[in-house]
Amino acid sequence: MPLGKRLFATAFVTLMLTVFFVGLAEPADAVADTGTITLSGGEINLDVQPGSSAAVAIPGTVEMVGMSYQVTITLSASSLLGAAASVSPSAIVLPQGETMGSFTVMVKERIGTSYTSADVITVSGTWTSGKGTSGTLPATEQQIYIKQFYRITVSSEQPYVEVSPGDQVFFPMKIENMGNGQDTFVVKVEEENLKSLADAGWTVQIGTPKIVVEELQHKPTTITATTPMGSTIWKNEVQMITIMVSSENSGGGVKEEYSFYVRQHGMHIPGFDPTFAIISLALVGAVIMRKRTQGSDDEEYLI
Repeated sequence: MPLGKRLFATAFVTLMLTVFFVGLAEPADAVADTGTITLSGGEINLDVQPGSSAAVAIPGTVEMVGMSYQVTITLSASSLLGAAASVSPSAIVLPQGETMGSFTVMVKERIGTSYTSADVITVSGTWTSGKGTSGTLPATEQQIYIKQFYRITVSSEQPYVEVSPGDQVFFPMKIENMGNGQDTFVVKVEEENLKSLADAGWTVQIGTPKIVVEELQHKPTTITATTPMGSTIWKNEVQMITIMVSSENSGGGVKEEYSFYVRQHGMHIPGFDPTFAIISLALVGAVIMRKRTQGSDDEEYLI
């Protein structure tokens, strides 16, 4: 073969091989779907009690592999419990030669979210290269645990009564669990108040000293008080009964105080039956009236 033709053939083969290998190298961005999204929030225990932000910022990164062109990445976030979740920035541009970008996921849970719930934040994304190729990035997840908080509300439809000395009185009381998880409440008379009541001859009993209440539910109990049984010619005074309700699950650190008021008005003599006395007075009055009437008739007869 003439030298010229040989050189032409060699050049042609070299050109074809170059085109072939370049063609193999250019689609490197075709493996870009092996890119990864990573969240580095660690273990998250979120405070959702009233007055808190109930929000958390979760840092993250996205890394692309084998991309030889500029890449635009679009990210989004969703919440299993329906919390507000967003990514900032939601669009990341990686210039040619750069493979990693950073972002932050902002999550705001609902105030009062149940302690028994755990949220799962999912971040997903898509990418588009400067060459016009595109793909989807594998999604990643971050779990958010909810902290339990403790709150109590105590109320009564009858916080004030009037009784006679020596009587017994019943106070209905409602205990509401305003926390975000089941709680056990311990009910007792405040110590100093209990001592002063006992010294004065009072007795106070708690219907249910320990009550288990589900979150955002309430249960009733009854406070029974007996006024002093000693002889009382006349009394007109108000006595306070202070009840302390504490959350056992909080270690006793969360508590609520509620007071009842009893006004003693009247007299008490042990063994003295006021009903019998009233009947007796009525009979005596009737006898006196009868005698007066009879005396009037006798006077008229004499005249």
